[in-house]
Amino acid sequence: MLSRRELRSSLGALARSFFKAAILLPLLGFAVYLAGLVLLARHWGLWHDGLLNDTVAWFLGVGFVMFFSIERVYGSDDFFTKTALNSLTAGVAIEVFVNLVVLPLPAELILVPTLTFLTMTLVVAESMKEYEPSRRLLSGILTVFGFAVFAFVGVSLIANLEDLSLSYLLQAFALPIWLTLASLPFIYLMGLCAGYQRIFLRLKLRDPDPKALRRAKLALILSCQLRARRVGGVSWRQQHELLEASSLVEAREVLRGDAERPQAEAGGLELEDAHADAEAA
Repeated sequence: MLSRRELRSSLGALARSFFKAAILLPLLGFAVYLAGLVLLARHWGLWHDGLLNDTVAWFLGVGFVMFFSIERVYGSDDFFTKTALNSLTAGVAIEVFVNLVVLPLPAELILVPTLTFLTMTLVVAESMKEYEPSRRLLSGILTVFGFAVFAFVGVSLIANLEDLSLSYLLQAFALPIWLTLASLPFIYLMGLCAGYQRIFLRLKLRDPDPKALRRAKLALILSCQLRARRVGGVSWRQQHELLEASSLVEAREVLRGDAERPQAEAGGLELEDAHADAEAA
């Protein structure tokens, strides 16, 4: 990508957009929130300095994914359930187990880029049927790599069994679980704010009377309150009716009707909302 001028300019634009205040400030707030959680966990004996690398890795991996998926907070009904269950999967336990032993630096320098390349190639191979033989080969290679690393870690732990601390092992296994669960309130708040901001922008694009705009926003806040999914369910048509309402009571009735509209109609309005978002963009 860096070898092509048009892609370099796109990467530059992406980097500049990432450092805008609308993204950077909430991300810094998330980092401060996590730092507070870590301090509390340290005070309660759930965290120590040896888990710093694991904590940073969680923030740059799982934390970033959660932060940049905040639209799921107001856009889906199962955000909390899926996120909580994902933190309890066997994959998380395996990842923690593998990270208990640090490979020699030369092995890391060879293994990480190699596995990354193989994984990316596998993604391409899975997208087309004619690459099925390649997909099977790559899957086999990655499986062998996985078992080899797993076996190396297991043997290393057994060889140094006397140096292992049970409390450290428990803290390491619990870290990604409690970090994910404890981050949910902050992510929910960010998703709620993003949902309100999305609708406020839509209302403003219609260039309404300032009094009507304030009334629509107030009705929205009073009706939806802290229910992010309720905010995400307000359709483009209902937003138009909010601005047309002549009183606060009438505006709240519009939103009450939106919550009770038939499921089939709601599905039809999702396409309308998608066009509205494209227009806003």
